[in-house]
Amino acid sequence: MRKGNGLLVVHSGAADLDRKPMLRGLIGGAFITHPAQCPVTVEPRASHPLTAGSAPFTLVDEHYYMALDDAQADLFMTTTSEHGTRAGGWTRTEGAGRVCVLSPGHNVPVWLHPSFQALLRNALQWCGTATPAAARP
Repeated sequence: MRKGNGLLVVHSGAADLDRKPMLRGLIGGAFITHPAQCPVTVEPRASHPLTAGSAPFTLVDEHYYMALDDAQADLFMTTTSEHGTRAGGWTRTEGAGRVCVLSPGHNVPVWLHPSFQALLRNALQWCGTATPAAARP
């Protein structure tokens, strides 16, 4: 990972990481819990490169409560429901590698929504782009 690979973690890919501390450290956080499925509003941060082509949308989904452990992570999306507002998407680097986390995605309508598809496309492209040598720590 540190040599320039990318990792995209979507929805349940962030679950059960208390038993996998190395992976939790790599993605910079983890799933904690979720209430019963309910309407969840996905709110991409305007003008962020990973949110290009997306807009806020609301669909029934599992509203993931995420622990964002990395204070340096770039939070580009939140999710909101009757249960509050939570971190919904962030990026971080690990050496020359890139990690992106998206918490929505339990139900098929979320995956089929054009705004979520734009987020996925942007995340995949960002994760697949090598960090320039000059930007590596």
